[in-house]
Amino acid sequence: MPLLPSLLALGLAASPGTLDRAAALVATQVAERKFAPPIALYVEAAPAPLQRALASVIAAKLSDQGLTSLVVDAKDATLAESAAHDRGAVSVLRLTATMEGGRLALRGDVITTRGDAGVRTGPVAIVAHVLEADADVVTLTGPQAQGAPLELKLTSLVRLTEVPAALAVSDLDGDRKAEVLVLTGDHFEVRSGNDGRLLARADLTQPLSVHPTREPFGLIWVVGSRVNVWSSRRDRAETFSFKAGTLKSIGSSELLVDGLALHTEPGLAGFARELTWAGKPVTLPGLASSFSEFGAMVVFTLNDGSAAVARGLSASGHVTGVGSGSCLADLDADGTPELVATSAKTVGDVDEVRVVPLDKFEGLQSRSAPLAEATPLWQQPLKGRALLAASGDLDADATDEVVLGVWHADGAGELVVLKRVMP
Repeated sequence: MPLLPSLLALGLAASPGTLDRAAALVATQVAERKFAPPIALYVEAAPAPLQRALASVIAAKLSDQGLTSLVVDAKDATLAESAAHDRGAVSVLRLTATMEGGRLALRGDVITTRGDAGVRTGPVAIVAHVLEADADVVTLTGPQAQGAPLELKLTSLVRLTEVPAALAVSDLDGDRKAEVLVLTGDHFEVRSGNDGRLLARADLTQPLSVHPTREPFGLIWVVGSRVNVWSSRRDRAETFSFKAGTLKSIGSSELLVDGLALHTEPGLAGFARELTWAGKPVTLPGLASSFSEFGAMVVFTLNDGSAAVARGLSASGHVTGVGSGSCLADLDADGTPELVATSAKTVGDVDEVRVVPLDKFEGLQSRSAPLAEATPLWQQPLKGRALLAASGDLDADATDEVVLGVWHADGAGELVVLKRVMP
C-alpha cells in the first residue's frame, strides 16, 4: 500500500481552482487538529510566483477558519521554525509544493514552536495532499516546471588518514555556505565545504563504551551553533560549541535529532527500529544504518541494504538495493529533493552513485521493489565504498551539494562532493 493514502489523486472538480481547493484542505486540517493561532506559514515552492500565490491563498483560508496567520521567509524549514518563534507564533505550518506529473503536491507538517528549552509541546500533524493542476497552476509554474537535464560531477574534497564514521553538512558560521563535519577515530573535524581546509578539530571526551562496534560508526547533528557528536566507541553523545572557529566541549547530550529520538544498539552499527518522531512512536522495517532529513520527510537506510521514505509515520514498504551512503538532496533547486543512492554491496573497491526522482523512489517503495527498476536521472561509478552521505548548500548557489564519506581498501578515507554542473 502507498506510504500515505492521502497522497492519492483526489479527483476534484474543475471549480473552484486547484490553489483554492488545496488551501481549503490544508486550512481545514489545521483547524480540525486545533492548532493555536497565531500560525506562522512557511511555503517552499518554485518558481516564486507559485510560492507567493500559495502563501496568500492559504493565509486567506486560515482566516476563514478564524485562525490568524503570518507568512515567514527563511532559508529552510528548520530556520522557519526559529523565525516563527521570534515573531511570536504559537504554531508553524511548513509546506513544500512541487509539480509532479501534472499534479500539485503539498507535503509538510504543522507543529508548535519550540520552547525556551528547545522542546516541542502540543499537537503535531503531517500534511500531505496531491491535486490535479489546473491552468492557473500551470501558468504560475511556467516552463520551469518541465525541468532541465541534470548534469552532475563527482570531485574529491579531501583525503583522510582514517575512514569517516559520521558525516554532516551545516552552515555553522552563518555565511550561507555550509561546512562539512566529519567524525574519524576519537575526534571530529569541521572543514571548509569549498576546499576541504581544516577549520577546527576536537577530541571526544565521553567515557569509552563497553560495547563498541567492530567498524567505525556514529552520528553528527547540529542545533544552532552547537554540534552534537556520538561515536559508537563512546558511552554517550557529546555537545560542542562552535564560535570564532573554535570547538569547545560543553557536556553530554541525548540522541534527539530535530524531533527524532533515537536509540542505539550496543555493539551494532545501527539504530533501533523503534524511535519517537515528534512525540509519536514510529517503527522502521529494520535496523537503521543512516537517515537523511528534508523538510518533513526522512529517508532511512537499513542494515539489510534497503531504504524507506517516511513523513512522520511508520513507512509501509521499502526499496531494496540501497546503500547507507544515501540521502535526500534538492540538486536542481525545484523544491523537491532527489534520492541520491549508493549501492548496497559490502565488498569490493568500486561503488556506484545514482540519482533517482523522489516520486519514482516512493513508487518503488509502495511495491517493495528494487532500486534497479528505476531509471536514474544520473549515475556514475566511484572508487571506494561510499558509506556516508549528507547534503547542503556548500557554495550559496541555492542548490544542494552532496558530500559522500568514502572508505578505501587501504584504510584511508575520503570526502567526495557531488555537485550540479550549471550550463
